[in-house]
Amino acid sequence: MRYKINLLPPIEQTFLDRIIFFSFNYLRYILVLTMLVVLGVFIYRFTVDQEIVDLKESLRQKQQIVNVSAPLLEQAGGYGDRILGIKVVLADQYQFTQMLTYYLNVFPEKITASKISVKKDEISLSGQSVDLNTVQNFYTRLKMDKKFMIYDLSNLRKVEGGYSFSLILKTFIS
Repeated sequence: MRYKINLLPPIEQTFLDRIIFFSFNYLRYILVLTMLVVLGVFIYRFTVDQEIVDLKESLRQKQQIVNVSAPLLEQAGGYGDRILGIKVVLADQYQFTQMLTYYLNVFPEKITASKISVKKDEISLSGQSVDLNTVQNFYTRLKMDKKFMIYDLSNLRKVEGGYSFSLILKTFIS
């Protein structure tokens, strides 16, 4: 066992001695800690700057994609308008076909048509029949089927060899 015995009175330290003691013992730890904090902030700043550069590059690439695809989107929009126009035309043609098919299916054989006018949503007929009941049955059947909104039977008169009439059917309901 070793003992250290100091019989001298402790030396009084001056202010300068205390500063030197502090700098040798504690200031170096503070400086090292400060350097570590500065180094950490530098590394963090470097990573943040790199993220900003990456985001700017990504934004530039996406902006170029938008610039390239904008004409394609405009062209696709034009195709959409054309497709809508085609659908309208096809629907009109389908309705016209249904109207004409219905009319030809119910048209009696005993009526002779002298003039037929078929428009988008209207059928006009000038015809003759030997029997007035045939015209009346045809007109009644059209009204009972309710395929048109307007039925106009006019100019019904007796002529040589039968009856002459005009029939206008408007606004087909499919």
